[in-house]
Amino acid sequence: MDEEYEFLKSVKVSIPIENMTVFKPKRNIRTYSENKNENYKFIIYHDSLQCSSCELKRLTIWNSIISKTEAFGINMDYYFIFSPLKGSEDKFKSNYLDSRLLYPIYIDTEYKFSKVNPFILKKNRYHCFVLDKGNRIVFIGNPTKNMDMENKYLEFIEKLKLQ
Repeated sequence: MDEEYEFLKSVKVSIPIENMTVFKPKRNIRTYSENKNENYKFIIYHDSLQCSSCELKRLTIWNSIISKTEAFGINMDYYFIFSPLKGSEDKFKSNYLDSRLLYPIYIDTEYKFSKVNPFILKKNRYHCFVLDKGNRIVFIGNPTKNMDMENKYLEFIEKLKLQ
């Protein structure tokens, strides 16, 4: 894992959101900064191999993680990128609108994210990561999976604040 992690930290990630559909929550939408290049970016990527409806049910956990990040005063934009199975987009949108996530999500039906970033490994543990202002990976891990990973993420955020 260390070799894969070191490799991923050496590449620049592209975020082709202009090729994606955006779903916005019904209410309480959180706004993003005007200049996204000035912020860190947290990518939460779910490909078609993962159960999209399962992941949608877990999305509200992110509201707490995001609030903790904001409490540190870190400017972070969040990109929830889903590539649901073909033909399931309408059901996916309905499930998303029923979720309580306060942030928009991006639907990548053409799999552009994986095409422009072929180095993103198929293993789910590499599908959540933070990018620096130059779009290089500086942290890998999903803080919603367990307390150990959440603590590692919060330690990372604390270090960012000290920079």
